[in-house]
Amino acid sequence: MLPAVAVQAVRGLFSGAPAALGAAVGGRRLLSSWATVDPDAWSGDKPAEAFNLGVARVPPPALLVPRASRATSRPAPLRRRRRHPCRRRGRAVAVAGRWSSAAKTRAIPDPLNGEPFVRLPDTAADEVAPFVASLGQCPKSGLHNPLKNPERYTMYGAVCARVAEEMRKPEVAEFFARIIQRTSPKSHAQAMAETVVTRRFFENFSGDQVRFLARGFSVPGDHPGQTSNGLRWPFGPVALITPFNFPLEIPALQLMGALFMGNKPLVHVDHRVSIVMEQLLRLLHHCGMPRTDADLLHGGGAAMHAVLLSGVPRSTLFTGSQRVAERLAVDLKGKVFLEDAGFDWKVLGPDVSEVDYVAWQADQDAYACSGQKCSAQSFMVMHTNWRKAGLLDRMRARAAARRLADLTIGPVLTWTTGAMLEHTQRLLALPGAQLLWGGRALEGHAIPECYGAIEPTAVFVPLKALRDPAAFELATTEVFGPFQVVTEYDDDQLRGVLDLLERMAHHLTAAVVSNDLPFLQEVLAHTVNGTTYAGIRARTTGAPQNHWFGPAGDPRGAGIGTPEAIRLVWSCHREIIHDFGPCPAPAQLQALDGGVRALLQAPPDGGAAAAAATAVTPSPPPPPPPPPPPPPSAGGPADGMPYDLDAQIDLDMLLATHRAWQLSVLAAKTKGARTMRCQTGQGHGLGNRVPGVVAAFAIALLTGRVFLLESTLHEFMETPMPTQWTEHSSLYDGVPSCDISHFTRLADPGLKFCGRPGQPTDAPVLVSTCRWDYGAARTPAPRRRGARAARPPRPPAPRRPCRAARAARCAARADVPMLQINPTLQRHFERLFPDGDVFHRLSTYLLKPKPVVLEAMAPYAHLSEKCAVGMHMRTRKPGTSAKVEQFAGIARAITGSRPGTVFLAVDARLFDDMAAALRPRLVWWSKATEEGLAADGKTAAGNPGTELSAIVDWMLLSKCANIILTPSSSIGTLAAGYAGIAPVYATHGEHKQPFFNTWFWRALTSEPCFCNAMVVHKTETDLARQFRATHPLWMHHSQCHFDPKNLGWPPPEWEMCAQGKDCRG
Repeated sequence: MLPAVAVQAVRGLFSGAPAALGAAVGGRRLLSSWATVDPDAWSGDKPAEAFNLGVARVPPPALLVPRASRATSRPAPLRRRRRHPCRRRGRAVAVAGRWSSAAKTRAIPDPLNGEPFVRLPDTAADEVAPFVASLGQCPKSGLHNPLKNPERYTMYGAVCARVAEEMRKPEVAEFFARIIQRTSPKSHAQAMAETVVTRRFFENFSGDQVRFLARGFSVPGDHPGQTSNGLRWPFGPVALITPFNFPLEIPALQLMGALFMGNKPLVHVDHRVSIVMEQLLRLLHHCGMPRTDADLLHGGGAAMHAVLLSGVPRSTLFTGSQRVAERLAVDLKGKVFLEDAGFDWKVLGPDVSEVDYVAWQADQDAYACSGQKCSAQSFMVMHTNWRKAGLLDRMRARAAARRLADLTIGPVLTWTTGAMLEHTQRLLALPGAQLLWGGRALEGHAIPECYGAIEPTAVFVPLKALRDPAAFELATTEVFGPFQVVTEYDDDQLRGVLDLLERMAHHLTAAVVSNDLPFLQEVLAHTVNGTTYAGIRARTTGAPQNHWFGPAGDPRGAGIGTPEAIRLVWSCHREIIHDFGPCPAPAQLQALDGGVRALLQAPPDGGAAAAAATAVTPSPPPPPPPPPPPPPSAGGPADGMPYDLDAQIDLDMLLATHRAWQLSVLAAKTKGARTMRCQTGQGHGLGNRVPGVVAAFAIALLTGRVFLLESTLHEFMETPMPTQWTEHSSLYDGVPSCDISHFTRLADPGLKFCGRPGQPTDAPVLVSTCRWDYGAARTPAPRRRGARAARPPRPPAPRRPCRAARAARCAARADVPMLQINPTLQRHFERLFPDGDVFHRLSTYLLKPKPVVLEAMAPYAHLSEKCAVGMHMRTRKPGTSAKVEQFAGIARAITGSRPGTVFLAVDARLFDDMAAALRPRLVWWSKATEEGLAADGKTAAGNPGTELSAIVDWMLLSKCANIILTPSSSIGTLAAGYAGIAPVYATHGEHKQPFFNTWFWRALTSEPCFCNAMVVHKTETDLARQFRATHPLWMHHSQCHFDPKNLGWPPPEWEMCAQGKDCRG
């Protein structure tokens, strides 16, 4: 049975009072007739009754009614009653704004003794049609907006004033406090605080404040008579779903926000406490709110879900669990605002002061309302100085003082006792964990088993134990009850604490308890929680009518209580552009038409003349525009470029211009447009293929060509415009073509027109670059005995893909360095890429991961955000025999004493050794390679894993702050270039040259290394001297140290190519 003192706490003001709340109570004021329940009269014998608010079915009126006199009971003659024109004979009538029940009712157990003390409509899914119809009756433009029924703004200001006045009455405030206590047991102080917060919200929006919520803005137009106006516009029919823990405050504030902005909301509150919202709606009706402005649906979630799927509200606000929130986001196609689960943290800085106050606030944050607040303190991270100051002892004493008798501790409505105690034991099984206090079930109560009842509990988990992902997931599981996790750190572990906070998935509230300004700056700068308190009085719980309250870091995040929150959640932006004239004269219209035609037909360098033609002047109309010029020749030096490179202000402008031009060419199916075709074979890995794709795109960009790609990369990467060769190859049937696969041709000034200096203007339209099958180049083509090194040039061969016999003239990896010494293009590289980051800028623009890649990366996204070091190391690949200790030593040298996450793109056999060598840092890997290896063995290039696993490793490596590689790691170099990070190379002991005997070095730039640079240097030709003299990074590219003898260099065609002769044979 319930202890007598607890019963006394629940029964309050109305003890011994009549059931009718209109009667006088203790000499206090009378409650108005709007209240229909007595919180103190509820019991299993006399349960309170709740009703839905919406469209009710009313029985038809009798056709014949007796005309009886009030003065006598004598039967009167019958008269026919006039039927209302809207009513049909013998049918029920739909009436909006009526209170009604459902076919079945359900009993709600008293949280303190289990008795069925409330009966409410158990609305079934087949009974929701009236609510769906009610939503459908509200137009998209809402019940009011800045242009329709604006007087309703001031009407709601008046309603708020009357409600605030009513709630200032002691008996009304006590009524709401008691009804809150009966349905969601909490102390009287907490229940009254919820009532006061709600009253202050109504006070804040009295008078003209509702009208001011709809404030917009105005911007002058660009010609007389034009003005642009930004307005806050309602959604129209909306839905509102709120939880049990604040049965008055949360639904009241969100309901009124929706009404203020002109919406018609359907309200659904957790069925255990929804009767509180019903009483508030009755008070709102009493104070002047139209009954048809909002509907209330009692019952379980299934009925509300059916309404949402059938009625399709324009927006839905959900406050509650993350699981339901994510389901609603999918079912409602993203038209939701969410304030979901909140695992809220508090960090105590190194400066200790006001220990008693901090202990009191921590106790309130963790255990008030039995911990059933979305802003409750779930995770406390204290500096070791606070433990020494006795903070935990003070918190333990305060937790022990909480009693069920005064409801400072009470039933938990969403976790059972067994579930909470089991979670406690799982935490205590972690290394170094200990129980600080609590951990036992409450005794001497009648709380039903479907609820939970435990003592205020705290479990200490060491910081180092939380580095394990499984332990971290367990420790950050939100227990919606009187439960918190505590950990400790010292001065050298702050970075580890910040990494821990970064890994958390929920960002509602947080507190940084410190008056140390540098410490506050460091923590606040690296965290994202939407409502964060800072200072020695910082807390995690607060009143939402006092400030913004809501999560951050999620575009679906909702706010509550403030004008900014209401505008965000319950209205959208609408722009109305007024354009009243005067209108241009007919002569001016002809000038405008001519200017438009000139813009469409003028060459790129004629933009100034076309712009001048668009000016509206009173001059006579110009002569008709000339006919469109003939299409440019296929490869002319001046008329072949579709845009002027010198006119492009920066790279962003050039990329946008090229994209727009390529889209227009492909959309128009223009045959014979200047084009760069790039083919990628499968003979080598991504690190060899992707840099070549970027080099080919650079050629297309700087020589004014459509870029088309023939590659399997399209399966995993998306481009900013259509680039599939297979979809557009028919446009090039029979057009002249040439092949520039040999890297020496890229330095030739004639590259711009695909030929040598002096080549005629009808040069080939289609330029091909064929790459990455250079494996055959390791074995030179056989020569006959006595054959001369320089053979006579052969006639031009027909265009065909690279084969092994022609692989020696196919460029391996990136050829951008040769482009950068091209006299025609060099000045454009210097202007468009002032930092020299050609590959980084172009690769991140051209290649972005598709959803299939993002989905494969998703399990590791939270780990990669703050990755300090990424490493690429393979045991399955020859030539990568660097030692584990060497990689680990480089990582320590880079990061110093600062802890950080380390990502390993390594084989499984290396992971354990690496993890052991890098302790105590958090080490993780994607397992993508091993999973791919198990599925498909090796790629066509002979690398372990699959194409997808290689791309996942590439993307995850590119998110790290530092990348450590061997010089043979092409995919690691690719990741560094994509991220714009100069990598660190670890030598692996196989080098013969004395200048490679160093342990490691950091590259000069993030640009991928040009492996043919050594070949160029060894020839000592004019090309080699030009490379060293004009390329600012020639030393960086010289670090590519492949032995030319192993590649079969120089090929027989080298001297011919170096001399400018035809080397296509």
